[in-house]
Amino acid sequence: MNSRSDYILSRMPELLRRLQCGPLLNQDSLPLCIREDRKGIYVFYENGRPLYAGRSDDLKTRIGDHSGSSHAKAAFVFILTRDEWGLWKKPIWKEDLYKKSEHKRLGKIKNSKGQQTKVKLSKTTMLKDKLIKRDFDLQRERTKKMRVRVVVITNDYEQAMFEIYAAYMLNTPYNDFTNH
Repeated sequence: MNSRSDYILSRMPELLRRLQCGPLLNQDSLPLCIREDRKGIYVFYENGRPLYAGRSDDLKTRIGDHSGSSHAKAAFVFILTRDEWGLWKKPIWKEDLYKKSEHKRLGKIKNSKGQQTKVKLSKTTMLKDKLIKRDFDLQRERTKKMRVRVVVITNDYEQAMFEIYAAYMLNTPYNDFTNH
């Protein structure tokens, strides 16, 4: 290790303390607390429980993106929706996809040889289904009610390392650092 990496690693516990001691903010109050150009880490909390850690070069905008009107930027809402449908962190067969409470089958996918095939459900594919879209909208409203904690970190390396460190130490259930 070199002195730069040693320094960054040594800062992780202090940054976590700053994050955990920071106020739980309502998303509506973020414009009052955070300038638009602030870089750092944010953590979504629900009922005092940390759920998801993220990083951004513009904390205020990125936090709003998760529950905003743009589907493309609502990563955490898609994670919650996939979890609601039992699609979180596991491969699926499209014919096996259904909402447990409604047992709504979305149909079968066959390849050119007529064989069952695995599909990766993209955001676009998911939102074409009315029930998934309804649940996506419900999760977006849920996310809007969540509170956040932030810590400003301007160094990109420190920010990247702290996102993983915070997610690990806070045991956030919706962070996934596996390769895709």
